[in-house]
Formats: sequence, C-alpha cells, structure tokens
Amino acid sequence: MVRYPRGLGIGVALDADLVTVPHGRGEILSEGKDLFFLAYGSMVPVASEAAAILAARGISCGVANARFAKPLDTDLLARILAIAPRVVTVEEHLAAGGFGSAVLEECHARGLDASGVKVHAIPDQFVEHSPQALQRRNFRLDAEGLVARAFEFFPDLGAAGGVSVSPDVPAGEKKASEKLVETVSW
Repeated sequence: MVRYPRGLGIGVALDADLVTVPHGRGEILSEGKDLFFLAYGSMVPVASEAAAILAARGISCGVANARFAKPLDTDLLARILAIAPRVVTVEEHLAAGGFGSAVLEECHARGLDASGVKVHAIPDQFVEHSPQALQRRNFRLDAEGLVARAFEFFPDLGAAGGVSVSPDVPAGEKKASEKLVETVSW
C-alpha cells in the first residue's frame, strides 16, 4: 500500500541526498530508560516533542520511529522492551486492529512481557469532521495529550524515573519534586 498523507512532511528536504530505507525496519531516534514512545508517521514528531516535555520533568523517555505498521519491526520492538519497562505505541488511527494491536499481538506471539505496553490511538467511535489540529487535541494525540496519557497509563512514572531534586535549579523554575507533584495530580 502507498499512503499519500495530507500536510507537511517533517524532516523532508528537496535538496537532500536520497537514502534507501530498509523495508520493514524502524529506528531508535533517542534512548530512554523510563519510557519509550513507539510511533510512526505523523506521530513521530509529536512523540519527540512529548519526550522533550518529559525530559524537562526529569523522566528519561526514548522515541522510536517504527516507520512501518506492516511489516512490524520485531527486532526493534524487542530492543525497546529490553531498554525500558514502559512502552506507549502512538498512532493517528483507530486503536482497534491498528498498529498498537499488532505490537501487542507480536509480544504475545513471542512470549514477551506486554504488561508495560499501552496503546494510544483514536478510540473506536464516530469521529466528527474538524481541522486536523483540533482532532489531535480532542483525542490527545498532541504532545501535551501524550504526556498526560503517559502519566495516566503509568502513575508511578515520575517516581520510577528516579527524579531527583537538584540544588542548582534556576530561580523561578520548579524543582523536580515540585514538578512530580504537579504531574501526578492531574
């Protein structure tokens, strides 16, 4: 299948050298030991932005670009599960029968522990027509929504992330412990 997305392509430059992308292979864009976002397509930049927000709160969050919904990069999935105990799949599609479902099925087929794998996608419901940015915000498929979902999925995320209070916090900025209280309370 060839999919022609609407909108802008992130990271695409007309004068860049063409690089062959290995079929069915994703890539780890950034490492994280507390949480990993496994995304593809339009959700990759959103996941990167959410990871930056979490990093500012003292949480080590990695991002992987799956690149393909099918075939699923099973080696990438196994590497991510070995690195971080929490994984959130991120897709701009229905959760039922989507990319996240395929990830969970692969975990089950390989006997991998999927207890720390959560799916963040559009629920199986009628979707009203509206601008793309509004739909993403409504379904929490924007960076702030993704951060909120990560804390809902994993309430222990801040504590397990080893958030420590640094005495060198600039004036006017919250200490990591204050951020933790703020983020856990929503």
